[in-house]
Amino acid sequence: MSNLQPIIRGMKEQEKYAIRFVAKITGLKPHILRSWEQRYSAVCPGRSESNRRCYSYDDIRRLQLLKVAVQSGHSISQVATLKDKELVGLNDRAASLNTEPVYAKSGGRKEDGTGKIIADALEYIRRLDQGGFERVLERAAVELSRSKFLHSVVQPLFNKVGELWASGDLKIIHERMASIVTRSLLIEMLRAVVLAETAPRLIVAAPVGQWHETGALVVALAAAESGWQPQLKKLILKQ
Repeated sequence: MSNLQPIIRGMKEQEKYAIRFVAKITGLKPHILRSWEQRYSAVCPGRSESNRRCYSYDDIRRLQLLKVAVQSGHSISQVATLKDKELVGLNDRAASLNTEPVYAKSGGRKEDGTGKIIADALEYIRRLDQGGFERVLERAAVELSRSKFLHSVVQPLFNKVGELWASGDLKIIHERMASIVTRSLLIEMLRAVVLAETAPRLIVAAPVGQWHETGALVVALAAAESGWQPQLKKLILKQ
């Protein structure tokens, strides 16, 4: 299991750990941890008296196993229900095949990674491969900071989709598939945001006649990253 990050020395199996500590140890952002719990039941942390998440040593180890599996090309929906032993076997097989994260194939330079992500995403969009497109976005959301994911992946990706649609290289069905998948992921990320009740509020709305709210969701998430409490139409978050 050489591809599994070691749990830091000094951690005790009987103790419980807060989400920010777990995020630091695993490299998974808090919104990813909440999404994996709420949407896929990948882990089930306990709760403190103040109703805050409390992760166990075993929870953290499982999250590390899941992260490796996602980096190897599996979607979280595919691996969330696997037992720890199954995840270990899956990851060991991937390591034996020298499977690399999607960004590493561009030569190992992190700055080149987003270009590879966008290229892979466009290829899946062209094929109308919803599952493949979801996996690319999920891996990017796990590996990149929220700001980089939004501004260096989502925005340029949809700029390119718009250009290809306008030139006739993509059809409306391709654009709709990409929008639906991305919208779903952004909404999950927004739902996972936890801010203080005293956080300043910001109203986000799309222009009149705009059918897609992807841009509004990007703005809302970027605002949340800066400590604002974005307010969107209830219709968006209910669907």
